[in-house]
Amino acid sequence: MNILKTQLLLLPFLFLGIFNTSDTIPTTDDSSVLTLSVTKKTAQKGEAVCLDVISPDFNQIVSMQYTMQWDKKVLKYKGVQNFNVPAMSAANFGPRTAADGKLTFSWYDPNVRGITLNAGTSLYQVCFDVIGESGSKAFFQFTDYPTITEIMQTDGTFLDLNWTSGKVMVK
Repeated sequence: MNILKTQLLLLPFLFLGIFNTSDTIPTTDDSSVLTLSVTKKTAQKGEAVCLDVISPDFNQIVSMQYTMQWDKKVLKYKGVQNFNVPAMSAANFGPRTAADGKLTFSWYDPNVRGITLNAGTSLYQVCFDVIGESGSKAFFQFTDYPTITEIMQTDGTFLDLNWTSGKVMVK
């Protein structure tokens, strides 16, 4: 299992041709952060709802991967749409575990130049059918399982993910 995890961690470096030849592990500081926030919505059982994933500081991002999660008793995954990042499509999302309330994500800039978006741009939307009862709620959050969080800028700097969860309230 550890060998597989190591190979998965090295995959972006091998693909992009970025290697750290020193004996030190790259570190990040407080300025090395990508912020993602997710909208909050209110809906009735049986309605469809889409949550925007928004970033105020999407600067020179060359690759990113992570997992999103929600309460599967309240929300049923429907799909992703409205992609505002070049080369991003539904193919970047792994819905295999969506029935368990998890959606994996992996994207890279095929030109390896880094993408910068205007502050407040919605990167994409994740859509659900609301199946929970009135008064229930589901938080939409980012996690490291099953796909670990990894975000990299053009210069090879790894960014931490700072996120604000979204929420769907069922009325």
